[in-house]
Amino acid sequence: MRYISSMKREIINSRNVRRYHALSHAKRQPCTLILRVPRPLVGTPVMGVRYFGIGLLARQLLKVRYWILGGSVAGGVALKDKYNNLKQQLPDIPDFTQFFPEATADELHQMWDRIKERAESGSGTLAGFAHDRLNRANTWLLDLEKSLGSQIRNGITEGPSTAVANISDTETEGPERGSIFPLAVLANTAPVPKETIEERRKRAEQERQLREMEDELRRLHSAGQLAIDRLEAENRELRDTLNNIRDASPESRAVRSSSQSPIEMYSEILDLLSTYDSNFNTQDHLPRIVVVGDQSAGKTSVLEMIAQARIFPRGAGEMMTRAPVQVTLSDGPDRIARFRDSSRDYDLDNERDLVDLRREIEQRMRASVRGGRTVSKDVISLSVKGPGLSRMVLVDLPGIIATVTAEMASDTKDTIYSLSKSYMKNPNAIILCIQDGSIDAERSNVTDLVSSIDPDGARTIFVLTKIDVAEKSVMNPERIKKILEGRLFPMRALGYFAVVTGRGNVSDSIEDIQAYEQDYFKNSALLKKGVFKPYQTTTKNLSHAVSERFWKMVRDTVEAQSLQLKAQRFNLEAEWKNHFPKYRPMDRKELYERSRVKIMDDVMSACLSTNVNWVRNIEESLWRRFSPYLFDNVYFTAAAAETRPMFNTIIDIKLREWKEKNLEHMCLTVGSDAMKLEMRNIVAKAPSEGEQDPIYDAVKKAAVEMALDRHKWERQAVDRLRTLVTNALDDNSIASSLMWDHAVEFWQTALSEKLAELRGRLKEETGPGFTEKWAMWKSVKPEQKIASEALIELEKLQKSIGDKKAPFLFDLSPDDLNAVKKNLELKKVVVEADMVQRLWSLLRRQNFLKDSMKRADACRNSFYYFKKGSLDEDMNCDDVLLFSRVRRMISQTSRSLAQQIDESEIRRFERELKRAVNDIGQDKEGLQTYFAGKRVELAEKLKQVRQIQTKLDLFVATLSDEEKTKRAKLGFAV
Repeated sequence: MRYISSMKREIINSRNVRRYHALSHAKRQPCTLILRVPRPLVGTPVMGVRYFGIGLLARQLLKVRYWILGGSVAGGVALKDKYNNLKQQLPDIPDFTQFFPEATADELHQMWDRIKERAESGSGTLAGFAHDRLNRANTWLLDLEKSLGSQIRNGITEGPSTAVANISDTETEGPERGSIFPLAVLANTAPVPKETIEERRKRAEQERQLREMEDELRRLHSAGQLAIDRLEAENRELRDTLNNIRDASPESRAVRSSSQSPIEMYSEILDLLSTYDSNFNTQDHLPRIVVVGDQSAGKTSVLEMIAQARIFPRGAGEMMTRAPVQVTLSDGPDRIARFRDSSRDYDLDNERDLVDLRREIEQRMRASVRGGRTVSKDVISLSVKGPGLSRMVLVDLPGIIATVTAEMASDTKDTIYSLSKSYMKNPNAIILCIQDGSIDAERSNVTDLVSSIDPDGARTIFVLTKIDVAEKSVMNPERIKKILEGRLFPMRALGYFAVVTGRGNVSDSIEDIQAYEQDYFKNSALLKKGVFKPYQTTTKNLSHAVSERFWKMVRDTVEAQSLQLKAQRFNLEAEWKNHFPKYRPMDRKELYERSRVKIMDDVMSACLSTNVNWVRNIEESLWRRFSPYLFDNVYFTAAAAETRPMFNTIIDIKLREWKEKNLEHMCLTVGSDAMKLEMRNIVAKAPSEGEQDPIYDAVKKAAVEMALDRHKWERQAVDRLRTLVTNALDDNSIASSLMWDHAVEFWQTALSEKLAELRGRLKEETGPGFTEKWAMWKSVKPEQKIASEALIELEKLQKSIGDKKAPFLFDLSPDDLNAVKKNLELKKVVVEADMVQRLWSLLRRQNFLKDSMKRADACRNSFYYFKKGSLDEDMNCDDVLLFSRVRRMISQTSRSLAQQIDESEIRRFERELKRAVNDIGQDKEGLQTYFAGKRVELAEKLKQVRQIQTKLDLFVATLSDEEKTKRAKLGFAV
């Protein structure tokens, strides 16, 4: 109670001290009410309400003070930290003496010290600027507090609205209008004051220091690049020295020659897949860099700068890239180039080899274009090695054209589009889009094609060429900047590069072009203006970026491709087991290698083991060849003589004429034909060892035919045959009765054959007889019926003539011819004179041969009388001498040819057969003809898939080992 009473007294006494309090005008109330309902000193809305509004406003403004102060301090600290972070991002270059010569290292240290000094001075300037702003803000807040205090004291006689207006005026009259600390709670934004001369000077000084720092960085970048180039040159020299040391050992040289780098393995896999795709219409998804662009956009020049060699031909506006060229770049000690199917190495440092290389590429391109086409799909594979080359595989495609000229095929444009699409549709292919920077963007044809294939730009790299020409032509820099930022063309890309690939001079070397490119970008106004960034320039940066992206995609996709090939291999093996379980899968190459040995063994064993009577075969062939000439030109001509001496004279003359008509060459030709015929029969009838596989029959037959066609007899055989033929025909002596009997037998055999031939010809002229017509249902033609009637009349004429005219061979006289025709006209048969003469000749020869057969029987036992010279005049055996001479010639020639076949011609045929088999192996189209069918096609696919799968697994293992080695080295370095 005592405490409550004292509180009452204090409250009553305080009325005279603080009359603006709300309780000073209130009625006296019990103390318990005051204790139960505590009220704030300023908050009761009674008569003193204007005092309460001013106090509340002052309280809120004091809270804003702390917020503004904290925000100012935080902003300043954040600004300082941001600059320190930017300054710390400058790389801490290590000791340059570890990498560069001493002079270069000192120069780099001095440059770096100057940059750090400017950075420190710049940091102090900015820090001082921030602290100055904070101090000015604190001073302004203190002034604001004082102003608010005076406003509160004066607020007893003013309303709240007037106070708020005064406070706003106070904020407006602050130390810096529009400063970085606005009073947002009062919703009053002050206008920004104009810059003072001092502030402009400071800002200009800061911009000048920034430009100097940028120039210093550029100079440092150029110096570092030159130092890197020198270091790479020293590295190449060290590599060459190491290679020379390794080459000194034969074992190490053998190991190095047999090993392959990963890029070489990958290129070989791509070549195999390309062949597999073209043969079986499939598409692989392994990464490759596809170079596309408009014609004359600089695609080939970009490839040459990346390969660091001028390896492609120039066309001066003409289309030169007529087929896809797959270029495999790899690091190596020597600068060489080699085609996949060639063993020649082209020295890229030798101008003559470079000319030969360009000529060979052009010839291969033109050879691949067949059938009137302008562009081919056949891939030309070329590998290029050199120090410092980035490892990758690029495919240079024909340039996109807008118009088909008169010298091109009509489908050239569509073919180029389809060829480019087929390569770019590979989801793992990197598209290197080349655009000419010196022409208007609206004239580009390739950008629409690339955007249609890769609309998101996930695997496209854009390259702007001829940027130096674009700058000289006063092209709008803003358009170039838009191009390199991807805002002008309707396409997206992973990266954008600007390169210079030449000065328009064909004779410039790669070193000259590289020096020109570096000099251009060093002094480029576009680079200084920020149109393109330094990392977007030079083909070297482009090469590194493309190679890095290429190998990333290779590592990401090669295992998936391996799994796909494994599934395809399993399907093919299952199909083979179901269709050809008895055979081992062999492709055309393996079938040929097996048939190569099989053909030689089967053919030659059959020829050497078969007991061929070459003499008899050749004799029969010679007689078939000489028989028509002997009868028509020698025997029948001599038989027309009226006396025996005249008969013998005509025989001697005709035989001499026969010899002079290269009779020895005719004998040689007949013997060769007889040998070839017998060889064909032997090969056709010869059984193969083991089970017969019909797949080799076609190639065996082709090889034998090719060898027989190429086979030629020795030239010395002609001279020997000439001597034999002359001596045999000139010798008309018969020394023994055996020879006489053989001659008579040969004469009779020849007569019988010729008589059978004449009867057959007469039968063809007159048609079938009565028995044949009724028994075999044969009919007679009208001309045959006429010939039959004429033959009957001629037979009557022959009987009437009888033996009045001797010999029997003479032509029909005109009177006899007219008599025959009149007799036929009486029978109402009209016949031509030629038919009558032809029938009469056949009839008289037939009768002559019949008479000769009788004389041959009579002369069989007349050798004794011939030897004694006591033959009767009626006994005419001069025919025996003729046929004896002919038989002797045929017999001696046959034995000579048979002996030559056994001694030398079989071996010569073996050599020709071996050559023919080898030539068949070189003819790929021929092998596809000889080895065809589902069995061969399935084996081809299975063999190629297995080969690709094996190489792909080896490549994956090599990549894994490289990655492990790299990680181990990095771990060791750490």
